[in-house]
Amino acid sequence: ASDVYKRQIHKHHKKIKHDKNHKNTKHSNKETSERGMTQMEFNNIVPGMSYEREFIVEEGDTAAHFGNDNVPVFASPRLLSWIEGTAIGTVAPFLPAGWETVGTTFEFKHLAATPVGMKVRVITELKEVNGKLLTFSVKAYDEVDKISEGTHGRAIIDLKKFLGRVNEKGKK
Repeated sequence: ASDVYKRQIHKHHKKIKHDKNHKNTKHSNKETSERGMTQMEFNNIVPGMSYEREFIVEEGDTAAHFGNDNVPVFASPRLLSWIEGTAIGTVAPFLPAGWETVGTTFEFKHLAATPVGMKVRVITELKEVNGKLLTFSVKAYDEVDKISEGTHGRAIIDLKKFLGRVNEKGKK
């Protein structure tokens, strides 16, 4: 499958200690927000964390697959999904059980065409943490060129509450 990668590389801030059982760890670090509500602190998610994934472009990853029939090169929609997946991988091991991230903003340039069969390396680096809002710097390279650069925003969410709101919305 096109989203299968050959390697993953995590680079984390020196103070972070990666615990394989982290998702099963209960966190007691809480703070009171301005509204008096208790919310989780995410002290282990810090600027400087980065993640890298490598993919191989396949036919299903091309612009032709996404409706631009005569252009059999790596498609921007697939690039966006690979960027998003790599950003998720940057912080997912450090989120408590029941917490996830969702995409909020995407701003990237697709700088060069990549043919089928070529490797693409996507790198995300966490640049800013503002409460539950995360901003990533993103870059992607094929075997010859830098093919993308930009930023991607994500929000940390309590999955149960988030899905509850979505389910209620679906009933309207």
